[in-house]
Amino acid sequence: TIEQVNFKKELRQQHSRRSWLQHNAMLVASTAATALSPHPVFGLSTGVVLVTGANSGIGKATAKQLAGRGYSVILGCREVIKAQTTAIDIKTVYPDATVMYPKIPLDLADLISVAAFAAEIKAL
Repeated sequence: TIEQVNFKKELRQQHSRRSWLQHNAMLVASTAATALSPHPVFGLSTGVVLVTGANSGIGKATAKQLAGRGYSVILGCREVIKAQTTAIDIKTVYPDATVMYPKIPLDLADLISVAAFAAEIKAL
């Protein structure tokens, strides 16, 4: 029927949009990681990076790219279990990567959460 055809067409469009967004997220993450490649003047090739929103999307892709380039990555997520899952995902791809996640959630909308997270990072 016409309704089924329209429904299938809408599903294809949604899939196409999702694929486009995923592709662009990886492109942005790759660009961000490239921007943090060794600095030609200062010679920085490694360092510690805090990635917020690291459990999905651009944040996760960026954390993965940076870990693969030798940076020590601290994952900031609202849910610690998701940070742990992301750390496992990254370590699966890059076994030598240094990936840390404090046992305290990071909610950027809550300044108490931010202060507690910062204190936990200082203790690492």
